[in-house]
Amino acid sequence: MAQSAARPAAPEPSVQTLLDAEVRPVPSVLRQVGTAAVPVGHIDRRRYFDPAFEGQEQERLWSRCWQMACREEDIPEAGDFILHDMGSSSLLVTRQADGGVLALVNACLHRGRRLRDCDGHAEHFRCPFHGFSWHLDGSCRSLVNGWDFAHVEQDAFRLPRAHVGRWGGFIFVNPAEDAEPFEQFLEFLPAHYATRGWDLSQRVKAVHVKKLHRCNWKVALEAFIESFHVTETHRGAGDYLGFLPLGDDPDQCSMEIMFLLPATAGRDMPVAREPQLIGFDVSHREAAQLGGFAAVFDEDMSNLAAIQKGLKSLRSPGPMTGAVQEARIRHFHRCLDTFMAAGG
Repeated sequence: MAQSAARPAAPEPSVQTLLDAEVRPVPSVLRQVGTAAVPVGHIDRRRYFDPAFEGQEQERLWSRCWQMACREEDIPEAGDFILHDMGSSSLLVTRQADGGVLALVNACLHRGRRLRDCDGHAEHFRCPFHGFSWHLDGSCRSLVNGWDFAHVEQDAFRLPRAHVGRWGGFIFVNPAEDAEPFEQFLEFLPAHYATRGWDLSQRVKAVHVKKLHRCNWKVALEAFIESFHVTETHRGAGDYLGFLPLGDDPDQCSMEIMFLLPATAGRDMPVAREPQLIGFDVSHREAAQLGGFAAVFDEDMSNLAAIQKGLKSLRSPGPMTGAVQEARIRHFHRCLDTFMAAGG
């Protein structure tokens, strides 16, 4: 990207100016201002649709980064598990008898068959191909026709594990052997929530929707990290939003929407354990539980597929973003490059 001559001054009042006039105490985190210099310039359009770049993301990003797999309330009982697929990685995120959580590689060590193809509950994991089985902690439960596997040390014949991190009621996984420490990944996020008095572990996932989009995951993400489009796309007004590629197709992705409501003492809160799937080209209104947010998400959806197609038709090197209002998009791409370069 080309370096800009000077960063233009945004019109007043700025956020900090508004906070200066606040009569209530202002949390210190709201006084923190980003200082990263993000040069303006084109973002290479090939990043959004080139299969080669998508392959680099699978190898250097998704195989190495922390990913939110589920909420604690999704797997409340020992033996409950969810299937977390990302690219070629497949994990069984499983509640243990002691309340802990393990993420086991979802592949039989005999011939490689996937052990499970959907979420569920299990006393153990038995391969549907030949019947080899493993305990919930990944240790080998049975070798079929053990006389033919005298060369296998059963105690060492364990399902590999991915790293697990837990914070705020969320369960994260990282498939890399040399994973970044979970606390380093969270960085200042816990402190920010603590400052505001929000304890997400005391909330319940009341809504969970998974929407499929005809666009690259970065196109979808960028629609939610800048507010420049609000005055045109959202002329009227989510809680948790997550974006993931769909398989290895750079032209498709999924967006997960979760609403977390405060848990009320003495009240049995219903948990949306299974996400409602909304297909391509289908309105978010299919999920009535989204309420008025469905219209907002539909407004964003109206742009995403058209952006994906337009990026392929573009005759410039790529999108040219605003110096101030869309700086986060360029900063995101620079962070993405930095992370992927570290795994090269």
